[in-house]
Order: sequence, then structure tokens, then C-alpha cells
Amino acid sequence: MGTFSCEKGVFSDLSTIARAGPAIMSKIVLRDDILVSLHVSAKLALMELKFETCELTILDYPPKTVHPNITVGTNGIALMLSISGKPTECNTKVQKSSLTLFSDMSVATGTEPPNTMTDGFLTGLLQGNQAEITTTIQKAIYASLGKALNDAKICNLFREYLS
Repeated sequence: MGTFSCEKGVFSDLSTIARAGPAIMSKIVLRDDILVSLHVSAKLALMELKFETCELTILDYPPKTVHPNITVGTNGIALMLSISGKPTECNTKVQKSSLTLFSDMSVATGTEPPNTMTDGFLTGLLQGNQAEITTTIQKAIYASLGKALNDAKICNLFREYLS
């Protein structure tokens, strides 16, 4: 199991990390001290995944092998991403590829027709309901991660498992 922290840029000792700009970016628009809109972007890049002896197999994807853990606090949003795998048949000594996870979300008040997700997100943010915020962001991250894994050519096992 390796843990990737966008703040520290560490993925166990299996790979090197290339960060394309800030891992977490947010833009908050205030009008008369009232939250008008919130824009959050998360971009994480895992470059040159190096498996010394074996390829990597995804176990029970999703969601058991990929565990985004998002916490929302007064200082912003912190994201931890864990990926679990096990070695299988050894076909190559070093497997180089890249996996990019991108999550983009915008919310705004006063939308017509009313957007229940937006309303819930902003209500949770203003009232400190971190569980609801986490769930909303987590869904977006899972969707992006699914596409990224389908696009990434990490190894034949990935393609076979996801097909």
C-alpha cells in the first residue's frame, strides 16, 4: 500500500512524483462577506511508476482499492489518495507510465433552476457539515479517477481488468 499526499508529494517508495502546478487550487468569491461562488480544482500526477520486479494489479476496483480522504477546514482542502495493489506474474522489470487525476468543481449561489447539489454543498460549507462536502468532492474524484485509470496504459493487467 502506498499513500500519496498532495501536500508532501510522497507515494511510498514505489514511484517518483511530478506535480503539475498546485495540487489543490481554490477560488472563493465573496460579496459583502457573503459566499457567492467556490471553485475547487485538484490535479495530482503520478509519473514514472517504477515496479522493480512485478506489475501492479488493481484489487476490487472501485472503491476498495482507491481511498480518497478529503478534509475541509479553515485553511482549505487537504486530500490524501491511497492505492492498494499486489504483485502478480512478473512480465517486466520496470514499468514506466503516468496516471493523472483531475477533479474540477464549481458551485455558485442563486442558480436557476435551483441546483440541489450546489445548495447542499454551500449549506454544508457555511454550516460546517464536512461529511457532506467530503461526499460531494469524493464523487467527482472517483469519476475522474475512473477515466484516468481507463486511459492510463500502466500495464496489460490494468487494461484487462478494466475492460
